[in-house]
Amino acid sequence: QSDVLVNLVVPRYVERGSSATFKCTHNVRPEILFKVTWLKVDKGKFFEFINGRNPPFRNSTIEGAEIDWDNSNEQQVTLKDVQFDLSGQFYCEVSTDTPIFTKASADELMSVFLPQTGPPTIKFRKRTPFAVGEKLFALCNTTRGRPAPHITWLINGKKVEDRYVRTHHQEKGMFSISQLNIELTEEHVGSNSRMEITCLSTIPATVGQGEQYADYKTYSVKVEVERQLASSTSTASPSIGMAALGNGNGHGNET
Repeated sequence: QSDVLVNLVVPRYVERGSSATFKCTHNVRPEILFKVTWLKVDKGKFFEFINGRNPPFRNSTIEGAEIDWDNSNEQQVTLKDVQFDLSGQFYCEVSTDTPIFTKASADELMSVFLPQTGPPTIKFRKRTPFAVGEKLFALCNTTRGRPAPHITWLINGKKVEDRYVRTHHQEKGMFSISQLNIELTEEHVGSNSRMEITCLSTIPATVGQGEQYADYKTYSVKVEVERQLASSTSTASPSIGMAALGNGNGHGNET
């Protein structure tokens, strides 16, 4: 039965309190199909369709969710009011009765997350003028989210190297704090003597090509930077650029 194909399609991230559909696709002919079973790794089966049985469905309790019977059938099971305990690896099995044969899908990971309550904030250690040649110290604080959001710093839309950044994730408190410590150079200053600093907070930390973040927030601050060690002044114009991306974004201007 090497020609039997079984796949489980699940969302990678599901917001807490919402619903998640687990679709088991296969190429077994209906006349030889015996049953389709949905399972969680290390927990066992939680939903099963048995062909020809009345009623055809058999379910077990699953920690962290309830079965949505209105949206569950022989091809899929929908779980509602999902909680963090539901996170884990899942797979499905398809069995035939002529001949007796069972094939499982690959394991698929699903994680329940809690989106951030708002955009992050940026604060500077001191409110002194910015100038080329001096050290810039800035702190980014995220709002609450689970898992604790990942922080990425950008200067003028370009990612800051990790060696200039120190980040601490408060998983229990469900927020993150990151410090940017970098010496300002001519490369950081645009032709208009301005520099845009952006804090990007995301769940998860990275995504693959064609994928989207489960949660994406950003906040930007624009400041003027003197090319000599002299005082700088703040700009009152609104921040644009990276802060225009994502949802719940913030803008700011250092004064």
